[in-house]
Amino acid sequence: MIGKRNSGKSKVSELFKNIIFAKALTSSIELTDLGTNFMDGNLVNSILNVSADVGEERLNAKIVRKIKGYTGGDTSSPNIKYQQPSEMKPFFNLLAGTNSLIRTLKFDPAFDARVMYLPFLFSPKDEDIDTNLLPKFAKEAEGIVMKALSRFPTIIKNNLVLDAQYTREIAEREFGNIKGEMKASLDDEIVQLINEDCLVTKNPTDKLSTKELYERFGGESSGISIKSFSSTFYRVSGLEQCRKGDLRCVRGIKFKSSFEALNSKN
Repeated sequence: MIGKRNSGKSKVSELFKNIIFAKALTSSIELTDLGTNFMDGNLVNSILNVSADVGEERLNAKIVRKIKGYTGGDTSSPNIKYQQPSEMKPFFNLLAGTNSLIRTLKFDPAFDARVMYLPFLFSPKDEDIDTNLLPKFAKEAEGIVMKALSRFPTIIKNNLVLDAQYTREIAEREFGNIKGEMKASLDDEIVQLINEDCLVTKNPTDKLSTKELYERFGGESSGISIKSFSSTFYRVSGLEQCRKGDLRCVRGIKFKSSFEALNSKN
């Protein structure tokens, strides 16, 4: 759920946590706390985890891997306080409320494709807010759930489901383009790779394959495909492309020695 302040995100969160689902079957672990000792143990037996207020802090690689594993159905062994770790097959959904697009330290296409945005675009005036809305819903909870379930087959039959691409376009139009931001971020990361790990010699005999550079960058674990990395590296570095057997290479660059790399970082 992405939207402006007072647009109803917290009310929907409370509706799911306390009314539609039994409170005992929901959890409230913030996305930034996933992977922290004992926190993931709270997800055991949960069918919905609600992160009510996701800030603008970028998610690191560890958290991204956790979320991808959980949403992909991977079995994990979370630490549970005072208990032995036990295997957990996740069957819960992750629901988050945020005022901005969910960002990662490095753009990860697989993660980005799993995020579905539900835009909340309107904030009612204070005098139009019903402070008793949740208690009213609580009284009608059973009827709300039964009506939703009865309509579900019709929704599926007529394909009346949210279009993830359409809602993403709305979110990016209102709250910024995440791919554009990540493209600029990738440029910066490649500049950092060149400055910290490489020497630009302009010597035509010095060559590095794009595969070597990609592996030094982090390879597949970086979340960037080798094709995207290569094209961006050529554009950012401005160095001449060449071939070394079957490998595509960049001419006039080499890796720094361990001593040179250490000095450049200090």
